Amino acid sequence: MAAHPPTLPRIVDDLIPVILESNDHWWPCDYLRLALISSAWLDPVRKRLYARPIIASYRACTLLARTLAEQPHLSTLIRGLELRPFAEYNGLGLACRDLESIKLLLGLDRLERVSLGGDLAVRAERWLSVINCSSLEELCIDGRQQRLAYGCLRYQQPASLTWSSDLSAKLGQCTKLRLSNIELHISSSTLPIPRLTELEIERAYILSGQLHQLSNDWSNLRHLSIEARCTSDFDEHIQALLSHCGPSLQSLHYDVRDVRLDEAMFHDSLGSCSALRELRLNGLDINLGTLSSIGQRCGNLEQLSVEGRVVRVTSNEWAAFIGSGALPLLQQLKTPPGTHAPPFRYWSEPMGRQVFDACSERGIKLANAFLRSHL
Repeated sequence: MAAHPPTLPRIVDDLIPVILESNDHWWPCDYLRLALISSAWLDPVRKRLYARPIIASYRACTLLARTLAEQPHLSTLIRGLELRPFAEYNGLGLACRDLESIKLLLGLDRLERVSLGGDLAVRAERWLSVINCSSLEELCIDGRQQRLAYGCLRYQQPASLTWSSDLSAKLGQCTKLRLSNIELHISSSTLPIPRLTELEIERAYILSGQLHQLSNDWSNLRHLSIEARCTSDFDEHIQALLSHCGPSLQSLHYDVRDVRLDEAMFHDSLGSCSALRELRLNGLDINLGTLSSIGQRCGNLEQLSVEGRVVRVTSNEWAAFIGSGALPLLQQLKTPPGTHAPPFRYWSEPMGRQVFDACSERGIKLANAFLRSHL
């Protein structure tokens, strides 16, 4: 009698979620293959595949909307959306079904995270009015241009957002707001976003209004991150905003791309930031007076990072500042590997040793790979 072929051991169904969670780098094509293994894999895979669809074309928007219309139970799996469609400039324009598909997707119930890019970042307030914001916690509007072959940028109208009281009212449940590569028009009469804890502004241009007018309640803001072209674009806005959220803000990141000698942001008129635990400054004109001002206004800092090629603090001044105990709770410090005299000059080994030893004496970790490798 012929022997039966050996049967492969069957994976216990309870292990399927464990397998899926063991790797956070699954690609959508991987999920599609896994879904075809057996019916036991289908539901766990769907939960991950539909959790946050990333759509880069109007056709994909239409296909997803059609799928959800045919199988409404799938819409309950969607918790986030990232929509970045670009129109095909073939003279035909957009079909009505494309616009209706976007409205259907943005109108889904229980959306927690939404990111708009591509054409949807142009006059973005048009699409924000469609979103069901009752459960929305995170909103990102990113106006980055799409790159074509040979690194050329695709022509697109400038991304823009007009912020109004109506928009503030809709985003009452939002906790994280990120605006990137966008022109901002901010109305002076806004309502509070009481739950906002994180605000990130990246390469934005404020054409009208003030940054602090995005809301009239900043009591819950904990993290503020600004990436600017130059300090003159945002210093005034940050100072005004810190006067509203300074007592509660815990983390401040300020990154300036076009390095130049500008007036330092931390000066005598800046209020106290007693709750600040992390401060990261990159590309700003920093001198010993700036460090002293930081010590007076941010005395509870645990992490301080100062980078860039216009930092005019010498190794002697860094060592004296650290040794003075102006920041008694400081645990981690990152400094540039030299001083802008001008010009910028790297520290010698004895100079770097001064800073390293001052940190060691106070139990501060010096997070500077260049200095550590040359000592």
